Amino acid sequence: MSLFEFFRSRFGRYLRPDITDIALVQFGDACALEVTSGSGLELDDIPIQLFEPNGHLHEAAEKNAAQVRSLDEYDLIMVTNLFTAVAAKGIAERWERTDPPSAPDDGA
Repeated sequence: MSLFEFFRSRFGRYLRPDITDIALVQFGDACALEVTSGSGLELDDIPIQLFEPNGHLHEAAEKNAAQVRSLDEYDLIMVTNLFTAVAAKGIAERWERTDPPSAPDDGA
């Protein structure tokens, strides 16, 4: 299930420019992000609490996609490598202040 348009619309200024697709892949009781880039295909485990299929792969994939969509930019730099190093550093610096921002600023 492709999530690329979601990531591009919500986090486009942070995304690595070589990424051409981001898809959620459900493998039985495991879930991963399949990242397609100029250097090939990567499978990244998503180390967050996800739904297990219990016999319903499509339903689990939909719930897991919603869970991934609920992550903010700080969550994503902790569990993926989707953003550029400069963007990830800027996000970390903003969020690791005593009062995390309520919305990302355009400085990254």
